[in-house]
Amino acid sequence: MTVFGAVAVLGAIVGIAIPALAASPWEEYLERPTPDNAARVQSLTYSSALADPGDIERDLMLLEVQVVSRDTKAVQLAFRLLSGATGHIAERLDIMLGRLIRIDAALFLRELKRAGPGTVSLGHLVGNFGPEYVDRLDAHAYEMSLRQDALRRISDPKLKAVRDQCLESLKK
Repeated sequence: MTVFGAVAVLGAIVGIAIPALAASPWEEYLERPTPDNAARVQSLTYSSALADPGDIERDLMLLEVQVVSRDTKAVQLAFRLLSGATGHIAERLDIMLGRLIRIDAALFLRELKRAGPGTVSLGHLVGNFGPEYVDRLDAHAYEMSLRQDALRRISDPKLKAVRDQCLESLKK
């Protein structure tokens, strides 16, 4: 049962009429994170203005599970969300998508090319390893070398230009 269904049932139990709330495509995706639901999401929006920042963080973690599981539609969704994101949400999406480089560099590059490298900050996308790497210079250097190695292994001529842009961004 969805959260919205539970609210309606609770209202019926206590005898309060609760107006039906339509779940946003993002909320529908969170209830059932399928590729079809991912394809329907255009923005990170909630049907209620009462979305808690902690819920948003947890919701992004659910998306990350799908991204690192190599769900192509989830990766496309993360790139769509990133193109309009700012602040903490943009940073979380950068970290999430950047982790995909070591898991499946070809998928990362295909979807980056599809999204258009100019729609994101490439330096942040490939070079933000997350808070766990702050003040850990050796770990940071090691992660960077692993990302570079993963990118260098991609020989598809259709991905060469975007691969080279990513490698250049990792040098900075």
